[in-house]
Amino acid sequence: MIATIWVLAVTAAVLVVLPKYRKTSLPRSKLLWLYIVPITALIFLPLHYALSLDIKVYIPMILITVFWQDYVTFGILQPMLGERLSPNQAAIMTSIVFTFGHVLFSLNNILDPQLLLVAIAGFVFAFSTKRTDNIYIANIIHMIVYLV
Repeated sequence: MIATIWVLAVTAAVLVVLPKYRKTSLPRSKLLWLYIVPITALIFLPLHYALSLDIKVYIPMILITVFWQDYVTFGILQPMLGERLSPNQAAIMTSIVFTFGHVLFSLNNILDPQLLLVAIAGFVFAFSTKRTDNIYIANIIHMIVYLV
């Protein structure tokens, strides 16, 4: 839980310190209504939740860390890379960073078969961000993965 609180503090600081990226990655959008899908999944989570971690810890941990990952990776890193590279190159580099971040912090094993799924997710998230000019689709899909 301490790590989740730390991530929340870092995310809040980044949102304040780098307003340029907040405005470009979190704009007003017609896509916001799609958050109804993870909200619905969240409502039904207690019906199928089976992890040993208390659900009262799991829910904020997932919501905060998933938003943080998506905002920092696709909302800040990708646009920064896009200032120096083509949009496609920036999306590819961002998906690689996303994949290696998961190898370093969660999978711990480069031969884990889940790595392929993470790489595909990183590619989908990066190119959906490129296509929509915001992180909403990536964030929604990412949340659904943990809530279903």
